[in-house]
Amino acid sequence: MSLSESKPPPLAAALTQHEIKVLLIDDQAMIGEAVRRMLAPEQDIRFRYCGDPAQALEVAHSWGPTVILQDLVMPEMDGLTLVKFYRADSALRDTPLIVLSTKEEPATKAEAFALGANDYLVKLPDRVELVARLRYHSRAHINLLERNEAYTALLASQQTLMAELAEAAAYVQSLLPPPLEQGPVRSRWRFIPSTQLGGDAFGYHWLDPDHLCLYLLDVCGHGVGAALLSISAMNVLRSQSLPHTDFRDPAAALTALNEAFLMEKHNNLYFTIWYGVYSPSQRRLRYGGAGHPPALFIAPDGPGATDLLASTGPVLGGFPEIVYQAREKVLPPGSTLFLLSDGVYEITQPDGTIWSYDDFASLVANALAAGQAPIEELLSRIHTLRGEGPLEDDFSLVQFQFPP
Repeated sequence: MSLSESKPPPLAAALTQHEIKVLLIDDQAMIGEAVRRMLAPEQDIRFRYCGDPAQALEVAHSWGPTVILQDLVMPEMDGLTLVKFYRADSALRDTPLIVLSTKEEPATKAEAFALGANDYLVKLPDRVELVARLRYHSRAHINLLERNEAYTALLASQQTLMAELAEAAAYVQSLLPPPLEQGPVRSRWRFIPSTQLGGDAFGYHWLDPDHLCLYLLDVCGHGVGAALLSISAMNVLRSQSLPHTDFRDPAAALTALNEAFLMEKHNNLYFTIWYGVYSPSQRRLRYGGAGHPPALFIAPDGPGATDLLASTGPVLGGFPEIVYQAREKVLPPGSTLFLLSDGVYEITQPDGTIWSYDDFASLVANALAAGQAPIEELLSRIHTLRGEGPLEDDFSLVQFQFPP
């Protein structure tokens, strides 16, 4: 199926083409015939006559008039009683009602309007006036019907879209790696998508027995386009599919990624990324980045022994022919490393100020020193700051531990 075939029909095409349909309730057949003849020249107006007031509601339900002409005085049922019934019926309460009477009495008019009539005519009215009033009230009712249909169609479309976005978000999350629970590197993470489909993604995998690749990226903006670009970048990193690129070298990997994802080739989308490669045999981490928040390193000595492992170049995809640089850091036994997106710390507080990276770093370092779970402590603080509602941006935080 092509993309055009899979799209829902335009909203206007889904709306019903409503006709002007006039229903007359009157016990006098001669009145019914007179109104029929008045409306016969109007090709766009359909007419139906009901001479039994006991069947008025049933006929109105089955036929769906855009306006009802209701006789006021009938032997078996008072016309105003029927007006009450129409207005108490959920399917007919909005249908325009024109009361027909042989007398023009102010008190009767007032009562009819109080019960919900839209108009009042002394029968039989002039043909031109009758047609004008029928068109006027029918046009207003048809506009209401189309508005309600459009709202229903829009709601259904939004529900479908939300379901598709939820499915896409679930797919993105299915690509995230399971925690590392054994070996020279242990990991745990939390990913909490915002109300919109975002562009956060992260991963880690062994390039060879002594080189672990670890990264976190964040595509600008939200929506399907951002999510698709993040998935494309993840797939490239997981498959190491860029030619002539040594993914064990962060500088080479970032330089090649920049050329592969230039924003003019990807709908003007770019992304930030932090990319590192860890060698357990040397306890050495080589890393680089493209416009991304620094990774937070915490030495085993305590919360005071922290370091920010900053990005080394501009956003990825923004400029061609950028040559990225890499840095190195030796990670002592017992060290901890956090990779994060800016949604982790750019939290709007009740007073309108934004929580800072330093606030984040201090909290997780102190939690780690106290033997607490840093990610859970951070989420608890965020919920205290802004409540339990959805976050403004994707929350992506990965914790790596390097045991002895």
